[in-house]
Formats: sequence, C-alpha cells, structure tokens
Amino acid sequence: RKIIFLLFCLANITVSFNFAALAAVVPVMSHDLMASEMVVSQVSAYYMIPYGLGALLYAPLSRWFSFKAILATAMVAYAVLNFLCAGVASIPLILLARAVMGLAAACVIPLCLISIGTVFERETRGRLVGLFFSTSFMASVAGLAVSGIFHWRWLFVLPAILALMTAALM
Repeated sequence: RKIIFLLFCLANITVSFNFAALAAVVPVMSHDLMASEMVVSQVSAYYMIPYGLGALLYAPLSRWFSFKAILATAMVAYAVLNFLCAGVASIPLILLARAVMGLAAACVIPLCLISIGTVFERETRGRLVGLFFSTSFMASVAGLAVSGIFHWRWLFVLPAILALMTAALM
C-alpha cells in the first residue's frame, strides 16, 4: 500500500510541477514562439479550465474502469501531450495540447483521494491526504526553481518523463 501511495504522489508531483514551471517562462516562450506574451500566457488558462471541468468526469468514469487503468491512461496521454508541446513551434497547437493535457491531469486529485479513502484505514487517511497535497506544493516550488535553470521546452520534457514513469509503475 505504500507503493500505491507513492505512485499517487508521483502523479501529483507530475501535474503540479508542470503548471507552476510554465507560469514563470511566459516571456521566454513568447520570444521563442514569436507570439505576444498575452497569447502565450493563455497556456495556463487552456490547461486550468479543462482541468477544473475534467475533475467532474473521473469519479463517474471509475464506475466502469479501474482507477489504475484510468490513471495510467491519463498519465500516458499527459506524457505524449507534454512531448508534443516540447517539440512544436506553434502556439495554437501548444494551446490545444494544453487543453487536452488539463483534461488528462484532472484525474489525479479525485482518483487519488477516492483511492486513499477506500484503500487506507480511517486513522491514517488525514495524514496521507496532507502528505499528498504537500507533494503538490513541493512540486510547484521545484517547478518555479527549475524554470529559472532549464529552457522552457525542458519544462514539458521533465513532466513527460515523470508521467511515463508513473504509468509504467501502475
């Protein structure tokens, strides 16, 4: 069960790192993609709106498919879309990929919380939920720190690798 929880945390780290890291590199992306900062800054909105709406889909979807299958599939999709964003020079394609990426990433929080509630004893759930959300905070801070070191394209590659690792370990 510790392995299950660590995989939940890895999935959470993956999606949290990416969002925070990209917020800091909008000016550099704007320059590289020859697009205005206003347009490039939409990478956040294009991700967050489907992310927020997508969270509503996964609990009902889990009635027909296992949590493991949903999370692994979403992580593979998330990885592919991150690799796509890392390799293209088209802001419309990046925005489209970010929208679908937000939908894929939206499964992490609800499915992991439902799983913690069903797999772990009542006495440990609160502590595990706290640890789970602390990984999100730590990944966001790490994403901001790394955004000042690596080229923005690597901010897509790193979460793609983490997502593939998460999917493979499921």
